[in-house]
Formats: sequence, C-alpha cells, structure tokens
Amino acid sequence: MLTKRRREMNLLTLSPVRNVPWETSAEGRIVLIAPKFRNRVLVRFLVPLLKRPTMKLTLDGIGSDVWTLCDGVTNVGTIARRLTEKYGEKTDPGYERLGRFFAGLERERLVTMVQR
Repeated sequence: MLTKRRREMNLLTLSPVRNVPWETSAEGRIVLIAPKFRNRVLVRFLVPLLKRPTMKLTLDGIGSDVWTLCDGVTNVGTIARRLTEKYGEKTDPGYERLGRFFAGLERERLVTMVQR
C-alpha cells in the first residue's frame, strides 16, 4: 500500500530505474527477464526444481521505447514528451497510459521510481 507521502508525489517528476536484465529481440523489441518468484520461501524450495527460474516478457514498440528511457535520470514527464514527439496521437491519453504502465512495472518490481 502506498504511503501518504508517496501518493502526494508527482509521477511526472519521478525517474524510473530498471531492476531486471533485458535483451533485444530480432524484431527490435525489448524482452524483460524477470524472476518467476520473489517470495523467499518459494525461491528457496521451488526455484531449484524449475528448469527456468525466470520468465521472459516481450514489450510492444511503445513499451520498448519507454524501457530504453528508464535510465534513472530521465523523468516520466520527459518520457511522455518524447513518446508524443515520436508517436503523436497513437499514445493518447499519454499520461494515463504511462501512469498505468509504470504502476504495473513498479508493482511487479521491474522498475523503481526515484525522485531526482
């Protein structure tokens, strides 16, 4: 659950920092390599039994462009402007879409949002 202080922060001023490794597919899309389990008990007992302890998540073109901008320095407002410049109305409603995207990435601990 978000703290009161966290809810009052402006998303546009936060900078996303990547927490997982990734690779680029043959089509130029970003493929995130995320752990299947983060719970300590599951990691301890289940992961050794799995062939692959990670899963691969392929982002679409816009998501791939966003991911490349998640460098810990570029804030969400700048990312939104760059997407609008590149894709125009295709990203509308831009701020809402980007907010949901980052909320999902942060919920799954794929990125951390930091104040710079």
